[in-house]
Amino acid sequence: SGFERPLIWNAVTGECTLLQLDEISGSIYWHAWSEDAEQILLAQLYQAQYQLYRYEIGTHTLVKLAHPVGTLGFWSAGYFAPNGEIWVIWEDSSHPPRLIALDEETGAFKREVLKAGDLPEGKSFQSMTLTSENGDTIQGWLGLPDGEGPFPTILETHGGPTSVRSSRFEPHAQCWLDHGFAFFTLNYHGSITFGKAFEKSIWGNLGDLEIQDMAAVYKWLVENQIAQPDAVLLTGESYGGYLTLQALGRRPELWAGGLAQIAIADWKTMYEDEAESLRGYQRALFGGAPEEVPEATRKSSPITYAEQVRAPILVIQGENDTRTPARQLRMYEERLKSLGKQIEVHWFNAGHGSRAQEQQIEHQELMLNFAYRVLG
Repeated sequence: SGFERPLIWNAVTGECTLLQLDEISGSIYWHAWSEDAEQILLAQLYQAQYQLYRYEIGTHTLVKLAHPVGTLGFWSAGYFAPNGEIWVIWEDSSHPPRLIALDEETGAFKREVLKAGDLPEGKSFQSMTLTSENGDTIQGWLGLPDGEGPFPTILETHGGPTSVRSSRFEPHAQCWLDHGFAFFTLNYHGSITFGKAFEKSIWGNLGDLEIQDMAAVYKWLVENQIAQPDAVLLTGESYGGYLTLQALGRRPELWAGGLAQIAIADWKTMYEDEAESLRGYQRALFGGAPEEVPEATRKSSPITYAEQVRAPILVIQGENDTRTPARQLRMYEERLKSLGKQIEVHWFNAGHGSRAQEQQIEHQELMLNFAYRVLG
């Protein structure tokens, strides 16, 4: 079907029984048995959105739970607790994660079990669907600052590519909104939860469909008076950093600047330096090693389009990164500087991203200051 579906396996007899779930779409994951083994807690993850269900085994009845809309802790979405409750880790775009209790029968919110602490009030993001340049439907999340648009705008692409952005609390996104930027985070071709065909559509041709998606979002943001046409900046980490650099070279007329973090600039050089386990993943994405698919590797590498780059670039890169190693980014930096392009690289003493809160704040400040300089 292209989506994961649960079954009950009898380890003694070997019998497998599929659950009767035909009426709901997308991937469905098992999360917990009730204490009496009469019910199963299921989580649906479809098109970047979460929904819990309670499955009654004896009657094969599926009950949709009316819990708050948002993101549930994916690998620990919840379990049956005492006193007729279901406990789940929950968050949304304006609320950080907290442990909450739901009514077991209905899923209605009952109380907070463990709070997240006091934070400034955040703004909610809305799910948006639009049409990519190739005609496919794509989805993303839009947050708007106070005031009337059009606004300077941040277009973010997530890492992975086998990942997805859901309605999660993202402090960096709220920071951009606080400073008057609109923020759109995109689930491009290659994202999960939209089916295996969508996920695998980029294999062998990385950085093509995704850029069409980003260009379609730019057009949609401008046409809907959300984004200022000359003030859309790209950002992303890891594969999202790669797409930032790739889009700046492939569609240079659209973007005011790029803010890439722990980015990929040259797939060939990266393959030579990365961990062996990651080489296997790269071979899977491309259909072979760089020497086996040289044209696809060249076509998918941002360094190939260095001459076409127009907008200023800030890259924040880890010196000890084994996922997106330093040498390939240094080559990209040298290439752009030799062409007279505007590029700043901030190297930090860590690996694939920072886990230190103060360093994360420093990186956000670097990006804000860069955006202000670029946009005047």
